[in-house]
Amino acid sequence: MKPINLRNLVIAKNLSKELRDKLFALWGIKPKDQELNSLEYLVNELRALPGLNDEEWAIMLSRCYFGFEITNISKEFDCLWISDKSIVNIELKSVDVGEDRIKKQLLQNKYYLRHLSLNMH
Repeated sequence: MKPINLRNLVIAKNLSKELRDKLFALWGIKPKDQELNSLEYLVNELRALPGLNDEEWAIMLSRCYFGFEITNISKEFDCLWISDKSIVNIELKSVDVGEDRIKKQLLQNKYYLRHLSLNMH
């Protein structure tokens, strides 16, 4: 799987269903409508971060692995940013499931990603 630009993914959200499905197939992803809505919110929040110029913002959005799966165990990660030194794992939620449930899922994800020996956030 290759990284995908989250901005492009959010833009694709507003295309016709036929074109959107073709793009998603080309990118090898199957996002749900709720995930696309959450991603749009995330992209807008990231854009509002102080201190990021347009180039830094574009680079940051282009380095995300969306819907990454470990097929042998049927484990999916919503968004992973992987650099040489660290991993940022973001779980997208469309409804409030409670902080405890989110923490449990993030700890589980950390367990699966630990073999990469990178700082995890």
